[in-house]
Amino acid sequence: MKLRLTLLIVEIDQSADPMSDDFARILIDGDDLPHKYASTKSIMDTLFDLYAEISKINMGWNLPILESLRKREDSSDFEALYYCTIPRIDGWVKRGKLYNLSEMKLEEFYEHAIIKRPRSLRKY
Repeated sequence: MKLRLTLLIVEIDQSADPMSDDFARILIDGDDLPHKYASTKSIMDTLFDLYAEISKINMGWNLPILESLRKREDSSDFEALYYCTIPRIDGWVKRGKLYNLSEMKLEEFYEHAIIKRPRSLRKY
């Protein structure tokens, strides 16, 4: 049994209409959300390493929160989903690409973490 740490980073464009597709974009690394398996390091250290691999922003500035935990259906692994939002900042992505929510088909597990957040600037 392994623990997969998945990072769901949502970039918020505060200049866009909260109901438009341009309001929120998610970071995709390859064809999946950024993730790393926990090993000998602590979970927080592993998250810091993953964050540093994909972002030019220091994670200490924007700590992800544990959103959900599940047993993955395709294996005996467990997955911890960490969620954070980032305001629109040009050039912060080191690895991966940002996609509008309408451009991606995510698993329900990930969609639920995004949908349950209010689309209001005050809440981000």
